[in-house]
Order: sequence, then C-alpha cells, then structure tokens
Amino acid sequence: MLKAYLAELILVISLLFSFQAKSEVKWNYVETREGIEIYKSESKELGSVIPFMAKGEINAPYRGQQILEWMIRLSESKENELVRPDAECFDIVLHTWALSNLPEAPHRIEELIMYMDKLYQIGNEKARPTRFSFNQVLSAWSKVKGPEASQ
Repeated sequence: MLKAYLAELILVISLLFSFQAKSEVKWNYVETREGIEIYKSESKELGSVIPFMAKGEINAPYRGQQILEWMIRLSESKENELVRPDAECFDIVLHTWALSNLPEAPHRIEELIMYMDKLYQIGNEKARPTRFSFNQVLSAWSKVKGPEASQ
C-alpha cells in the first residue's frame, strides 16, 4: 500500500515538473487528509484546485493516464499547446503502469508506446519512444503470471 502511494506521489511531482517546464503557470501540490491536490499559482482560488487522488488508492496508472490524455486533448485541440506531452510525460505513466502489477499493464504500456510512435511518425519529434519506454513494457511482461504469460 505504501509502495503504491509513493509511486502516486512520484507521479504527481514528476507531472508537476513537466507542466511547469511547458507553461508560464506555476503548479504546486499540497497533501491533505483527503489526498493530494494540485493547484495553479500561489493562490488556491475556488475552481483552481484539481483533486488528484485519495490517499491510499492504488490508482496511480489510471490517474496518470487520465492526466496524459487530458494533456493530449488540450494540445491537439489547440486549447493549450504548451502542455503537448513529450516522451518524458509518457515515460512517467509507462513506469507507473509497470510498477502497478495490474494484469492489463503490459497491454496498456504497449498501446501507449504505439501511440508515442504514431505521434513521432506524424512529426512530434519529442514523443519518440525511448529505451526507457521499451524497458517498461519488458518489465511489465516479466511480471505476468498465468496463461497470458506464455502468449
């Protein structure tokens, strides 16, 4: 449980640094009784707080992927091109999936890597899958047990 929570916290901090590097907006986080909240700038005005996760939930890969998909939607719709995800953003989510030991993790990682490659093929040089990306899928498949392991 603690390992999953630490993975979620690392994801939050990593995503904050990614957001901050691509935007003029300063992102911060605060740990509350309810979990971790991410908010913009120095003020926590109503509506600017983004509840991220409840403490103890083992949802880091799902939450990370939701944020990644949100970044993709914002950049593709041209609503905010500054949050266009790069390989580092994808790798954070891939790593969280690999750590999760969830049965769907290898498939999810493969899908994300294929999407990264698609983005790279259409001209997004920064989305090119890295060695780290592929190591995550190998790591996830190495943990698979049961009949799916032999496929």
